[in-house]
Amino acid sequence: MPLCRHLSHEPFLSDFPTDPERAACLVTYLGLTHCISLSPSATFPSNIGLKHNHVEIPQSNKAALLLALPAICKYIQDALDNRGRILVHCLTESTAAIVACAYRKPLACYFPCHH
Repeated sequence: MPLCRHLSHEPFLSDFPTDPERAACLVTYLGLTHCISLSPSATFPSNIGLKHNHVEIPQSNKAALLLALPAICKYIQDALDNRGRILVHCLTESTAAIVACAYRKPLACYFPCHH
C-alpha cells in the first residue's frame, strides 16, 4: 500500500511512520498542518509540527465511531476552512475510509432531522 493517498483539498489517508524524524519529514513534504488520530490509545508521534487531536475509539467499535463523527468532521472542516491540510490517522483503513466518507457526505444527508 502506498505511503499516502492524497485528494486535492481533502483530508489525507495514510500509513504514517512511527519514527518522529521520518514523521516530521513527511509532514513537511506534504505541507500538513493538522492531524486527527482515531485509535484506542494515543499512538501518534508528538512534537512533529502538527496541530493534533486524538479521539479515543476502541478498535472495531463502530458505534463509538458513529457518535464521534460530528466532532471529527467539524475538526476536519475547521482545519480546511483555515487553509490547513489535515491527516486522518487511524490504525485501520476502514476507520479512515468511514471518516473520509462521512466528511464528504454528512450523516444529515442519510438521517434528516424531523422537528
